[in-house]
Amino acid sequence: MEVMCKPDGSLASELSYEPLPAVQMTWHPKTIDMLSLEKVKRHRSGVHEVLYSGLPAICKIACFDWHIPRIEHETYTYSAIEEYSEPGDPVIAAVFLRHVTENGRVIGMLGEKLEGEFASMDDLPACRDALKNFHLMNIVHGDVNRYNFIVDRSKKPIHVRLVDFEHVEPHEESKAVVELQSLLSELQRRLEEADRLLQSAVLDPLFYHSHISRLVWSCYRYDDESSGSYAADEHDD
Repeated sequence: MEVMCKPDGSLASELSYEPLPAVQMTWHPKTIDMLSLEKVKRHRSGVHEVLYSGLPAICKIACFDWHIPRIEHETYTYSAIEEYSEPGDPVIAAVFLRHVTENGRVIGMLGEKLEGEFASMDDLPACRDALKNFHLMNIVHGDVNRYNFIVDRSKKPIHVRLVDFEHVEPHEESKAVVELQSLLSELQRRLEEADRLLQSAVLDPLFYHSHISRLVWSCYRYDDESSGSYAADEHDD
């Protein structure tokens, strides 16, 4: 059944026998039905923390037809990482666990939940190394803001993994060079934005409350996908 909004604002429905769209890039051998996953926390529409084999994981699904290409793109990226990674290579992304299905139709993906912090200026060398390794997968990221680098400081040296693969493109040397060069300015820009909001909290509490929610919301985008609580893009949803 398709539900639509009529010009007068009322809702109408229409029966259809057309198959619902599904993710076609089903490279992983395992799937899991979304109803079998126990939800723990909702991060945003279509993104939930769930329990998988007793451990926290991130389930990301397409709630609407137009979300399918987004899931398709990220799923493809994980397949590329799997294809180009060699034993002993640094781990640069969350583990892709399974495709997520609804009545047998693939509509999402299940990924490892990453624990860590967003990148700071001190993490620039480690972020640059992670991005270089990402480029070795024959792809460029497309959105290298600080929220897309998850830093695990419990490891020595620190471990950086990338999330949010919706803007990934096939590798071109010129794009890879530009992306590496832009990393410093992207980290600076996001940190300066956070500083401005914190300063506004002192000068104008009303400004703070109206804008801090936007900042917090941006920090809880799953980009990544499979990113646990992390991966952000304040301009999305």
